[in-house]
Amino acid sequence: MRIGFGSAKHPDCRGITVDELQKIQFDRLDFTNFYEDLMNNQKIPDSGVLTQKVKEQIADQLKQAGQ
Repeated sequence: MRIGFGSAKHPDCRGITVDELQKIQFDRLDFTNFYEDLMNNQKIPDSGVLTQKVKEQIADQLKQAGQ
């Protein structure tokens, strides 16, 4: 596609058009490194911690609503 996005000092942040996006052959892209980084760096929160956080948020909302 030969789209330049500039340099660090002079970036061109225009993005890409719908037409340009449709021209990308995604089946030819190798996302191996991306998926590897994604899987290695994911942080799954403890369900107990999540449950407690939700309970606290609900209690705060009820308190703000005057109940």
